[in-house]
Amino acid sequence: MGWRHYLVLLCSLVSLSVGKPGLALEKAALLPFKAAVGRYISWNQSANPCTWQGIECENNNSIITIRLPGYFLSGEIPMGIFGNLTHLRTLSLRINSLSAQLPLDLASCTELCNLYLQRKQFSSEIPEFLFGLYNLVRPNLANNNFSGEISSEFNNLTRLGTLYLEYNQLTGSIPDLPKLVSLYQFNVSYNHLNCSIPSSLSTKNASSFLRNSLCGGPLLACPGGASPPTSSFDGGGNGKKKLSRRAIAVWRSKLQMVEANDVVYIRPNWGGICLD
Repeated sequence: MGWRHYLVLLCSLVSLSVGKPGLALEKAALLPFKAAVGRYISWNQSANPCTWQGIECENNNSIITIRLPGYFLSGEIPMGIFGNLTHLRTLSLRINSLSAQLPLDLASCTELCNLYLQRKQFSSEIPEFLFGLYNLVRPNLANNNFSGEISSEFNNLTRLGTLYLEYNQLTGSIPDLPKLVSLYQFNVSYNHLNCSIPSSLSTKNASSFLRNSLCGGPLLACPGGASPPTSSFDGGGNGKKKLSRRAIAVWRSKLQMVEANDVVYIRPNWGGICLD
């Protein structure tokens, strides 16, 4: 057998072990991920990444799933990882100790359907690039430290079936989300939200809104059919209609009665500001 035959055989073996060039790039992207945050992940660097724990491929051609819940991942995910994982459809990194912010190159994963990032330490506002991932169906950002307001740009994600934002540090009012016609599970409980629940979410279960300063929808009606009390009744001149002392007293007594019965847990923020 001539040297050319050996060369062809060697190339075939390399192709079988590594896969197509795109898969080789995806493998090269995952190795820095392991080095940065996954010291306990047992990936054989010489093996096909489609055989790695927590990795799923489509036709041995491209990585479509990274599923590493509870793998003791810790630290900050570096930039440059997800830019080469553009076929990714499911990313599950829940129940780990990842911190800082979501890497911006996650915006390259435009085929992403399932994003499970609950129970970590991600902070800052919910990143704008998420609203360009139009194939998202099931994002879960619960139990983090996301702050700021809930953006109305969630309306861009018209395929959403679930949206979990509970146990964060989100503030302000809940935007109306009329374009999310397939949204069947929604939760913003245990944040710092105020004002009335928008009509597009008024049929959701009361447990979706626990421990905020909200009214309307499945919760108690807003006093006078308006937004919850704001800073206007302590002398502020913002032009809002002031509530009578009797209305405020009735509102507070109803809240105490509801909380005592463990039906709905809400804590009004009497200094909050609601937009009409």
